[in-house]
Amino acid sequence: MPPVTWPTWATAISREAGLETGRAMLARHPGVTAVYCANDLIALGLMTVAAEHGAVVGRDLSVAGFDDIFVSQLVTPALTTIRQPIARLGSQAARLAVEAIEGRRDRPERIVLPVELVVRGSTSRVPAGGPGPARLSRAAAPA
Repeated sequence: MPPVTWPTWATAISREAGLETGRAMLARHPGVTAVYCANDLIALGLMTVAAEHGAVVGRDLSVAGFDDIFVSQLVTPALTTIRQPIARLGSQAARLAVEAIEGRRDRPERIVLPVELVVRGSTSRVPAGGPGPARLSRAAAPA
């Protein structure tokens, strides 16, 4: 079975946006098996919604985020995430800004910094042969 993708956008970068977007997405697509979120806060909101729908995150639904904020390792299950080098990102941005202000930079510079996938308990492999029947229950969803 080929993967099914659809765009769903959160309206903000917050846990509340993850709750709102997660509820809408899981209502429309109850058989979803994995979700990648733009940041960890949205992912944490989605994990809450998945539990409200009776899903076990890391078994029934894999959830991954981006940023590796501190709380990502404190929730259960711990959140799989992409870690970015925040300190290096900030120092590079400051350096470029100073160079531009001082007139030493006349054009943009593209800088690519490494990221790291941090695998934790919120994700798992799809079983051989594809996902089983949807485990997310609309009946378990709060009214």
